[in-house]
Amino acid sequence: MRNGLVTICLMALTLLGLLWTMAVRAASQEATWQALRVAEAVIQYRAGDEQVALQVGRWYRDARPKLARFYRLQRVNPFRIVVMPPPAFHQRMAQAGLPEWVQAVFFGQSRTIIIKSPRPGGSMRQLARDFVHELAHLYTRERYREVALPLWYNEGLSEYISQGPIAIPQAIQLANALWSKRLIPLMAMENLMGFSQNQAQLAYLEALSAVRFLESLFPPGVSWPQFHERVAQQGWPQALKQTTGLDDIGFQIRWFHYIRSRYRWMIVLNLENFLWFGLLLVFVVIFVLIRRRNRRRLQLWELEERLYPGE
Repeated sequence: MRNGLVTICLMALTLLGLLWTMAVRAASQEATWQALRVAEAVIQYRAGDEQVALQVGRWYRDARPKLARFYRLQRVNPFRIVVMPPPAFHQRMAQAGLPEWVQAVFFGQSRTIIIKSPRPGGSMRQLARDFVHELAHLYTRERYREVALPLWYNEGLSEYISQGPIAIPQAIQLANALWSKRLIPLMAMENLMGFSQNQAQLAYLEALSAVRFLESLFPPGVSWPQFHERVAQQGWPQALKQTTGLDDIGFQIRWFHYIRSRYRWMIVLNLENFLWFGLLLVFVVIFVLIRRRNRRRLQLWELEERLYPGE
C-alpha cells in the first residue's frame, strides 16, 4: 500500500515536472524575438505572430514602389518594424507617454515602426492602414530630413497615402463638426497627443482634407515630387508660398472656406436629418399630388358645366 502511494506520488511529481518544463519552454519561445528581412526592413515578431509578420512584409513590398515614386526616393536607409503583442504594446506606449488610442507609431530617432498585433480579434484591414500610415512617416522623414514641417501636413500626408479619398461617412463627420463648431484649427494639431480619441480622429480627417486641398492648389507642372523637392530645398514656408501664393495663415483660411463650401451641405445625410428630410419630402409629394387631383377635379366640373348647362 505504502509502495503504491510512493509510486503515485513519484508519477505525479514527474508529470508536474514535465508540465513545468513545457510551460517554461513555451514562455521562452514566446519571449524570444524572431526576425524577417524584407528589402531594407527587418521585421521583428514573437511566436504566434508569424503570419502577421509575413503579411506586413507583403504590405511593405507592395507599398515600396508607390512610395518611391511619390517621394522620388529610390531607397530608404535600413529600419525596423516591430510587431508587439497587445499587452507589451500598451506598456511600451505608456512608457513613451502616448495616449491609449495609438495603435501604431514611428520613432524617428531609432528608425522603428511599432505596430500592435491584431491577435486576438483585431482587424488586419485596420492594421494595414496603420502600418502604411507609419511607413509614410518614415518616408517623409527620409525625404525631408531635418526640415521642420507642420504636424497637420505630416499627418495629413500619411493619411493621404494610407487612406486615399475622403469617404462619404467622413464627409458627414466634417459637416457635423462644421455645424456644431467643433472644427479643430490646423495649428492646434501640434497638441495632437493630448487629444481624446474622437478629437484625434477628427484632427486626422481634417489634416487629410487640408493635404487634398493643398494638392488642388498645385499649378500646372507641379506634382507631389516637385513639391517635395521645393520643401526639402527651401523649407516649408517658402515652398508653400511659392507653390500656392499663400502663407500658413492664408492657407488655413482658404482651407476653412473650402471645407464649408464642399462639405457643409452633407449635414442632410446624417441618419436623423435624412429621416426628417425624407419625411418632409413625402409630405411635399403628397401635398402636390392632392393639389393636382383637386385641380383636375375642378377642371372636370367646369367641363361638365359647359357641356350640360342648367342641369
